[in-house]
Amino acid sequence: MSRKVIERNIAYDDEKNLYYVNMDYGRNWQGKRVKTAKTFKTKKEAITALKVFEADKAKRMLMTPAGETMESFGEYWLKFEKADIRATTKYTYSVTLNNHIIPYFKEKPLQKIGKEEIYKYFAHLRETKKLSPNTIRKHYDMLCGIFSSAVQTEKIFTSPMKTVRAPKPEPFENQIYNPGQIVELFKAADGDRTELAVHLAVYLGLRRGEICGLRWENVDLTGHECQEKSSKETYPTTTKKACITSTWTMAGTGKASGSKPQKPSRQKKKQSLRLKSLRRTKPKGC
Repeated sequence: MSRKVIERNIAYDDEKNLYYVNMDYGRNWQGKRVKTAKTFKTKKEAITALKVFEADKAKRMLMTPAGETMESFGEYWLKFEKADIRATTKYTYSVTLNNHIIPYFKEKPLQKIGKEEIYKYFAHLRETKKLSPNTIRKHYDMLCGIFSSAVQTEKIFTSPMKTVRAPKPEPFENQIYNPGQIVELFKAADGDRTELAVHLAVYLGLRRGEICGLRWENVDLTGHECQEKSSKETYPTTTKKACITSTWTMAGTGKASGSKPQKPSRQKKKQSLRLKSLRRTKPKGC
């Protein structure tokens, strides 16, 4: 055998007259050990290089070789660093990651993704995918989070997003249904499994996640009160078609209870909405 170990992490190849230094970076998040080997012409150069490597490793100044791709690190970021976010937010991140970011960058190493590649990606979203500036801005925010995490976990030295200009969002125009459109909406939802959700959204102004999170204990038929508590999970409404029974409809608009509006807490937000009445007939004109 031409290559022999002469010192710890140093081997000599007598056929090529080269010294090989084994550099062990440790294990990545998948549990795989990351190693590289560098060659030197003299033993002194090899020993010096190994000492510098071990000193930088002890000071946590090393960067792993360009083996961490956008695909592998993006999956790590979503699975572990975003493990405690809302289920709906995590689902949105997953769709963005798997439908757009990963297919575009594929297995490109993080260290080789620069400002130019980011701008090309935004142009791809705008021209090929026909996404709006507001949606592209969400991609920008997500990439900022991914690259920031890559810097903190020492996968890259600096984030390319620092020099990338954020896409300018379009001004939001709130569009509200008029009474005639609401009547048409109720007619379209009549008998459908989404009928109850549509009435809750129109009369109480509840969002999709809030409607999906409602439970029987949140509804007081006697007191005509519906209390919504936000949570980190959403629940499907397909099995709750009989909830409050499909014949019950709410008449009157929701009105927030409580005398003084308070800022919702970070851990739990409570929104108490009182109905003017509950009756078995549909509102007038519906």
